[in-house]
Amino acid sequence: MKRTEDLESVQVGDLVSIFKRGRVWYANYQHDGRQQRPSLKTKVKNVALKKATELEIQLQQGNMPRKVTKVSLEEVQQEYLAKLESLGRAPSTISHNKTALNGLLKFAATKNVHWISQIDLPLIDDYCDDLRRLALAKRATNSNKHNNFQKTISFKLTVARSVVLYALRKKYIQDDPLVGLRIEKPKTPRQPFWTWQEVQNILNASPPERIALFTTLAYTGMRIGEAIHLEWSDVDFRNCFIHIQAKPDWKPKSGEDRVVPMVEQVRSYLNGLSKSQKWVFARPVKVKSGQPCSAASMHRAALRDLQAVLKELKLSGRLHTFRHALVTHALISGTPAPVVRDWVGHLDPEMIRDYTHIVDSTSKSKMNDLFGSGSGT
Repeated sequence: MKRTEDLESVQVGDLVSIFKRGRVWYANYQHDGRQQRPSLKTKVKNVALKKATELEIQLQQGNMPRKVTKVSLEEVQQEYLAKLESLGRAPSTISHNKTALNGLLKFAATKNVHWISQIDLPLIDDYCDDLRRLALAKRATNSNKHNNFQKTISFKLTVARSVVLYALRKKYIQDDPLVGLRIEKPKTPRQPFWTWQEVQNILNASPPERIALFTTLAYTGMRIGEAIHLEWSDVDFRNCFIHIQAKPDWKPKSGEDRVVPMVEQVRSYLNGLSKSQKWVFARPVKVKSGQPCSAASMHRAALRDLQAVLKELKLSGRLHTFRHALVTHALISGTPAPVVRDWVGHLDPEMIRDYTHIVDSTSKSKMNDLFGSGSGT
C-alpha cells in the first residue's frame, strides 16, 4: 500500500521535491546529512512550487541555515571557560570571567531565560540597568571612592558579548542578537603619583620583611604579580638581569616575556634573601597544611604593609604606584619612551597620556625655575 505522500509528488529541481500530506504541501531534500521534510504551510500547489524553488536556489548556493541545537546558558558558559583555559588564559582571567557569567546566568534566571537562544538586546539592556543599580547602591555604602564601578560594568557586558559571539561561531544561534549593543568605555581614573624622593621615603619607612620586595618594585617597574611569581632561576646575578617569564600556572599580563636590568640597589637586597624556596620572595608556610600561602595572600599582605607606611607618610597609592613612579621618573630624566617600554612591558595608552602630562608639567616647572615665571627674557 502506497503512503499518502507518494500519491502526489513533484520533483522541483536536482535537490528538492514536494509532496502532499493530507491537504498540505511539504518539501523533501537532504541537508546537514539528514532527510528534511519541512511543511511549506500552503495548500496551493503553485505556491508550494514557488517556495520549493526558493529552497532549491538556497541549497545550490549553500545559503541554507543550519539547524540550531537548543543549548543552555550553563552549557555555553562551561564551554566558553574551557576555551579560555585551552587558549592559555591566566587563572585570574578565567576566574573573573566565571564570576561575570555566574552573575549573568543568575539575572537571566529571574527573567525565566535559560537558553542561549533566548538572549537578546532587551535582556542585556535590563541586565545593564541592574548592574548600574547595584553599583550605585554599593557606591553609597562604600567608603573607597576610587572604586571604578563603570569599569566593572563594562567588563561584565564585554564578557556577555563574548559569550554570545562564541555561541554564534559554534552555530548554537543563527544570528547575532546583540547587534547594536554599545558598551560604554570606562574612564581611566588618574593614578596616584609619587616623586622619586617620596619613593625613597617610602622605602626608608618600610618594614624589614618588605624592603626587598618594595625596592624591586620601585627599581624595576614590574607588577606585583610578576614579583610574587619571580623564581631564583629567573635572576641572573652574573649579568645583572631579571627575566619576567611565564610559569606553568602563571604568565605575565601582556603574555610576553621580557628582561629587566637589575641595578645594584635591587641586586644587593636579593642577594641577601633566603633561597630555601623556589620563589625569590618567600611565601609564609601555613600552620595547618604546611604548604606555602597563595600568591593572592602574598599580594594582600604586601598591600596591607604598604598602606600602613603610606598612612604614616600621609601619601596615597598602591603597590602598582611603584611602577608609575619609575616610568615617570625615567621619562622626566630623559630616558626614551621605547626603552622604558622594554623595561616595564605593555603600557596602556591612557597611562602614557598621564605620564606625558606629568612630564610636560615638570618640564614647564623647570623652565619657570630657570628663567622665572614672569621673566620677559
